[in-house]
Amino acid sequence: RTLITICEPLLFVDESRIHFDDEQVVDRSSIIWLLKSSLLRLGTDHHTCERGHNKTDLVLYSNFEQQDVGRKHEIDPNTALPLSVACFSLVQRIFGGEYHMNFSIDMDDLVEIISLLIDALVCCDAYKGGEEDCHDERAAVLSCTLTIILDFTTTDEMKFPSHMLLTFQSQALRAGTYLSKLSATCNQQSNTAEDKNSIIRVARSGLASLISFFDVQNDNTEKSNHFLLELFASGMQEGKSYLSQFIRLLTEFDCGIVMLLERIACCYHGTELLVNAGITTGLISASTSSSQNIGSTFNSDTYGSIEVEPPRFLGGHLSLLNSLLASISPSHIRQQILRDAVQFIENNAALGERLLKTYPRYDNLTTQFITSVYLISCGLTGVEERNVEDINQRTNLTAVFNKEAFAGLQQRIMNLAFHIGQYPFPSQHLAQFPNALRDAQNTRINCLKNVDVHLRTDKCWWDLILFDDEHVVITLPDPPFGSSDANFLKSSTLSMNNQKSNSMWSDQKYHIAMSGVRCLDLCLLFLSSRTNASRDPINYDGLALAQILCRISDTISATDIRLKKLLSSEETELPVMMDLTNINTGDGRVARGREVIAIEKNALLGLGPHMANCVEKLLCLALTQARVFVKETQSGTYDNGKKSVVYEFSSVLLSALTHTRFESQGICGLNVDAIINKTVQQTAKDLRINLENISRLK
Repeated sequence: RTLITICEPLLFVDESRIHFDDEQVVDRSSIIWLLKSSLLRLGTDHHTCERGHNKTDLVLYSNFEQQDVGRKHEIDPNTALPLSVACFSLVQRIFGGEYHMNFSIDMDDLVEIISLLIDALVCCDAYKGGEEDCHDERAAVLSCTLTIILDFTTTDEMKFPSHMLLTFQSQALRAGTYLSKLSATCNQQSNTAEDKNSIIRVARSGLASLISFFDVQNDNTEKSNHFLLELFASGMQEGKSYLSQFIRLLTEFDCGIVMLLERIACCYHGTELLVNAGITTGLISASTSSSQNIGSTFNSDTYGSIEVEPPRFLGGHLSLLNSLLASISPSHIRQQILRDAVQFIENNAALGERLLKTYPRYDNLTTQFITSVYLISCGLTGVEERNVEDINQRTNLTAVFNKEAFAGLQQRIMNLAFHIGQYPFPSQHLAQFPNALRDAQNTRINCLKNVDVHLRTDKCWWDLILFDDEHVVITLPDPPFGSSDANFLKSSTLSMNNQKSNSMWSDQKYHIAMSGVRCLDLCLLFLSSRTNASRDPINYDGLALAQILCRISDTISATDIRLKKLLSSEETELPVMMDLTNINTGDGRVARGREVIAIEKNALLGLGPHMANCVEKLLCLALTQARVFVKETQSGTYDNGKKSVVYEFSSVLLSALTHTRFESQGICGLNVDAIINKTVQQTAKDLRINLENISRLK
C-alpha cells in the first residue's frame, strides 16, 4: 500500500512529475526500478527465491521486505489489483501508447521485466486456493501489460539470446497454461457476464502475444523444445488439450476464439498442431450447421437481386481457413487441409454465390471467400511438387473444379470480375466503348429475336452501395474518365450545381474504387490459376475481355492526364477548388485547395498500379484463349456456330488492341512498374499475332 501511495501521484495525478519543461525529473533507471519493484511484489511467492531475482538491486522493494504480508509473502488482495493497474500504466509510458516516453531499454532490463511479469501472472493462478475467480481480474490486467511489452519486442524485431530465454521459458509455459484455461471459457451472451467476457478476451490476446513472441524467438529451436508444442502437447492424443477445447468453441460459433487459432496457425508447427487437433473437422462441422439455413436455389439471376445475411462468424472462419491453406506444412497435412477445405467450400457454396452476386454489400467477406477458392486452386495445382497429380488422384482431388458447386463458383467469380472491370467507376463517370465494341454488343442483342430484352447499361455494382451523405468527409472533383477532362477544375465547378448530394464524388468513393480494383485483381488471379491448371480450356467471352481492356485503358489514360494536371496546378487555380470541398480549415482557400489536390493525387496514384496489374492478367487470359482457338481453327472441326464465336473473339480484341495501343505504348501511367509495362507490350504483340492467324483462317 505504501508503494501505491508512491506510484499514485506519479502515474495517475501529476504526470508532470516524470517530465517538466523538457527536463526529466525521474531518470530512466528509477522508472525501470519502480516497475521491477512493483512486478516483483506482485510475483512474490515461494518460487521467487528459487528463481533467484537479485532483490538487492531493487532499491524501492527493500522498504517492503520487512513487512509481514502473510503466508508465503502473499500480497494483500486489496492491494494487488491497484498495483497491477499501476504496472500497466507504467508499462504504457515506457513501451507504448499515447504517452510513450521513447527511451531505450537495455536487453537485461527487458528480459527481467518480462520474467517478473510472467511470474506475477503465474501467481494469479497459484494463489487461487479454490476461489476460481478471485485473481482472474488481476490476471487480465497483467495479460494486457504483457501484450504491450511483447508486441513492442515484435515491432522492434528484437532477438533475444537463447540463454536469456531459458531464464523464463519454463515459467512462461505455466503462464500460457493459465491463460489457456481462461481462454477456453465460452463468451456468454448476457449483460451480467460482460466482466467475465472481458477477462476472456484479454486472456486470449495475452496468450496470442506470448505464442507469437516465442515463435519468433524459437524459429531455430528443435521441435522437442518448441514453446508452442510444449504448451499444447499434453492431452492432445486424448482430445483433452486446451487446443481441443478451443476448437470446440469454434464449432459453437465463438467468434473471439478465431483470432487466437489464426495466430497459432501462423506459427512454426502451428498448422500441423491444429490439424492434428481437428481444426478442419471443426470448421466443416460449423459450416454444415450454418449451411442448412441457406437455400441452394435462386429465383432470379439478375446481378444484385439476391438478399443475403451471412452468419457473423463466417468471416473469421474463412480467414482461419485461408491461414491454414497458405501455411507451409508437411505434404500429408496439406492434403488433409485441401480435402477438408473443399468440403467447407461445398457446404458454403450457396452462400458464396449469393455473396458474389451482392458484391460489394459484404466486400471483405466476399474477398475472403474468393481467396479461399483461389488458395484451394493453387493447392490442387501444386506446381512445386512433381508428384502432386498422383497425390490428388489418390485423395480424389483431381476433378474438384468439375464438381457442380465449384464450377458454379468459378463462373460466378468470372462474371464478377468482368462486371467490376467494366465499371471501375460509376457508369456516369465512364467513357463510352469504342464503336466496334458497341456494334458487337448490339449484334448480340439483335440475335435474341424472340426474347424481350431491356438492357440497362447504366446499372452496376456501384448502385448497391448505400452512401451516407451526412458523413461525407471531403467532396472532390468527379473522377477522370476521358482525355477531354484535363480542364477538370472548371468543368467540375460548373457541374456541381446540377448534382444531387449523393452523386458528388468523395474520398470515400475513391476507397470503394480501390477495393473494387483489388477484388478484380484477385478474381483475375484465380482465373489465371484455373487457366494454367485446367486440362479443359476455360472459355472466356472475347467481347467482355475487350470491353474491360478498353475501359481500364481509358481510365488509366484519363488518370494520367489528371495526375499531370494536379502535379502542375498553379496557385491561381487553387481557389477554384474551394467550391469543390467541405474541408473545414478556416478561411484559407489556397490551403483548402492544396489539401483537396493532395487527397485526389494520392488516391489516383494508388489506383494506377492495381489497374496495370489487371491489364497484364487480362491480356494473358486473352492470349491463352486465342492460342486455343488457333489450334482448334487449324483442325477444321468447327461448326458455323462455333466459327462465329471465334471470329467475334478475334474481331473485338483486335479492335481493343488498336484502341488501347498497348503494343506500342504499353500502359501510360506515371507510376506503372517498368517490368509490368514491358510484359504488357510483349503480351499484346503476341495476342495480335494469334488473333490475326485466326482471321486468316476464315
